[in-house]
Amino acid sequence: MNYYAGYLTRAMKLQLAAIAIVVGVVAFFLGVFVIWPAPSAEEMAQSMAMGMGGDAPPPMYFNVAMWSAQFLEAIAFGCGVVFALVAYQRFSNLTRNRTHGMVTFYTILWTMLSWWPHDNLHRIRKPGDLNALLRLEVGFHLTLCASAFVIGSFIYRMLAPAGKAEQSTFEVSDRSGA
Repeated sequence: MNYYAGYLTRAMKLQLAAIAIVVGVVAFFLGVFVIWPAPSAEEMAQSMAMGMGGDAPPPMYFNVAMWSAQFLEAIAFGCGVVFALVAYQRFSNLTRNRTHGMVTFYTILWTMLSWWPHDNLHRIRKPGDLNALLRLEVGFHLTLCASAFVIGSFIYRMLAPAGKAEQSTFEVSDRSGA
């Protein structure tokens, strides 16, 4: 099916929802069991014995909450894949400034896709390893801050009225009736 045609039919939307769910479920299991498996109990005990910090084992409600959050983030990853399938062509044709449009497309992808590796890397980080924590926080959070700036500037340019000095990337209709 052609997802770039403009209007998405109900069947297309259902297909895209199914793709997001399937990709999300696969990402969840890959993240938890294959790519970033949890450290073994022995590894955790060893790192705690070496003075690397760490807390007592978490209560059951905490584990359920964390697994639920990881599952939802994997579904968000699936939604990011669907966004890539549907929005690429639209972004490349949306603006006169194609470069700004494509940078915005990739920053939106980053904001949708980055939570899956981010939280999985937090999960496998050794307790007390502050350097790993710093790398995670700087690597993900600062790039997300930059992404927010790019997305905000793109939206501002889309909504800005066309002027003589700078042509708007998107014409906004005047609804005042004048």
